[in-house]
Amino acid sequence: MNKQSFRQGDLVSLKEESKQILSALFGPEVARQVETFEDPEKYPKDFLDECTYFLGKFVGESAAKGKFKVLYKKYIKTAKKGEANEAR
Repeated sequence: MNKQSFRQGDLVSLKEESKQILSALFGPEVARQVETFEDPEKYPKDFLDECTYFLGKFVGESAAKGKFKVLYKKYIKTAKKGEANEAR
């Protein structure tokens, strides 16, 4: 697991946006399940992977990936750019 750096506000948004996706489909009780997943502050990609896996159990892997695709683009794309710069 790679540690990725983000501003604290971004990470709170990642968790909240993930909860919103799950809550819209299954209600707030199910959405609270994200509290048991990886810490998005330390491992945002792993956190999203767990959210996608969890949702995939209900709606299928492909549909789950579609629901979280926008969050991967929003939060993980930035980390990959930063990692590329560190490699130089």
